[in-house]
Amino acid sequence: MMRDLSIHHLQAMLPMLARLGRFDEVDQAWFYQIVMDMEKMLADRELLVAARHAKHAECQRKHTMGEQLKGLMEKSVASCES
Repeated sequence: MMRDLSIHHLQAMLPMLARLGRFDEVDQAWFYQIVMDMEKMLADRELLVAARHAKHAECQRKHTMGEQLKGLMEKSVASCES
């Protein structure tokens, strides 16, 4: 969320910089491109984090299923031995 706040501050600075008179259209285009690049990087990072969480959840699910299968096999072997 702090990164979103930084982008918000950058966007809010644009009108102020333009009022100073030293911020022409080329500077504004460059500035907007930086903000858009930052937003894209944040979105990409969020997708990466979501993919990692999904992969972790899948690994946990498989581990749990493996543990359950192991328990069932041990019960089956124990019932066969008795």
